[in-house]
Amino acid sequence: MSKISIIIATCNRFESLKKTLDSLLIQDYSEAFSHDIIVVDNNSTDDTKAVIDSYKHKFPGQTLLYMFEGRQGKSFALNTAIAKAKGDIIVFIDDDVILYKDWLQKIHDFTQSYDFDAATGRIVPRYPPDVPSWVKENIDLLSGPIVSYDYGEEVKEYDGKTMNPLVGANMIVKRHLFDEAGLFDTNLGPGAGTFGDDTEISIRWGKRNKRLYYVGTAAVWHPVTKDRMTLKYIARWNMAFGRYCVVKDKGAINKSLVCYGGTPRYLFRSIFGHIIKLIGTCFNKRKLLDHWVSLFRDIGSAKTYREYYLSQAKRA
Repeated sequence: MSKISIIIATCNRFESLKKTLDSLLIQDYSEAFSHDIIVVDNNSTDDTKAVIDSYKHKFPGQTLLYMFEGRQGKSFALNTAIAKAKGDIIVFIDDDVILYKDWLQKIHDFTQSYDFDAATGRIVPRYPPDVPSWVKENIDLLSGPIVSYDYGEEVKEYDGKTMNPLVGANMIVKRHLFDEAGLFDTNLGPGAGTFGDDTEISIRWGKRNKRLYYVGTAAVWHPVTKDRMTLKYIARWNMAFGRYCVVKDKGAINKSLVCYGGTPRYLFRSIFGHIIKLIGTCFNKRKLLDHWVSLFRDIGSAKTYREYYLSQAKRA
C-alpha cells in the first residue's frame, strides 16, 4: 500500500491554516492508500500550535503531526518535515489553500497511473467579489503575487516552454528525488528575503531530466487577498523575485559585463528605460503593469548584486 505524506509549512497564519485543515477533513477518498499530514511551524508567535493541537482529534489515529522549526525560512521548515515524512510520495501545499473535495483521491490516482518524478497540481485563484477587472485580465503578468497554475483540467507532461516551473502550493514529489537531487535551497524562499525556492528546485530537477507533470485533475483554490492586488505589493513581490534571480547563482556575474559598484550596467539602463516608459503608458493599464513588474524585478536584482559586492569588499 502506498503512503502519501502531506507537508504544510506555516508561520503566523493560523486563521487561513484552519481553512486548509478543514478542507483536508472533508476529503472524499478510498481506503486503498494511507496518508499523514505534517504541519511544520516556522517560528510562529500566534496561536498556530494551539490550532493544530485542537485539530488532532478530528483526524483519525496519528494522521496529523506537529513539528517546530526555529530557523526562519520556509525552506528550513520544508526540509525538516521531509526528514520526518514517512510517505514514498510527498505532497506540499500552502497554509492558505482550499482543496477540492476529491483532491487527495486525484493525487493518488495520478501517482498510480503515471511514471513521474514530480508534478504540480492545478492552482485556481479565488478572487474576492470586488476584484478589479485589470487583475483578472492580466493574470499572466501577476502570476506570483497572485498564485495561479492553471493549464486546464487534464494531466499533461511538463514541456519546459509554455509552462512555468513547478509551484510549491500544490506540489507532488517522489521521495527519492530529494535523495538524488538535494533538498530545498535554504537561501531561497519566504523568510529568506526572496521567493523561488520551488522554482529553483524544479529547474534543478529539469536539468537532471526528471519526469515532470502538470496534474489538472488535482486542484486547489488559492485565495487572492486585497493586499495582493495593490501596486505596492506587486512591487514588493517582484523585488523579491529579482533578488531570487541573483541569489540562486550566488551573485555570480558574467565577466564580460561592465559593472558599476558591483551592479551590471545593463540593469541601470533597464531601470531608467522602464521609468521613462511608465510615464508614457499611464493610460494603458497592461503596458503600465508590464513595465512596473519589470522595473521592480530589476531593482531587486540591482540591490542584491550591490549587497554581494559590498560583502565581498568587506571580506577582502
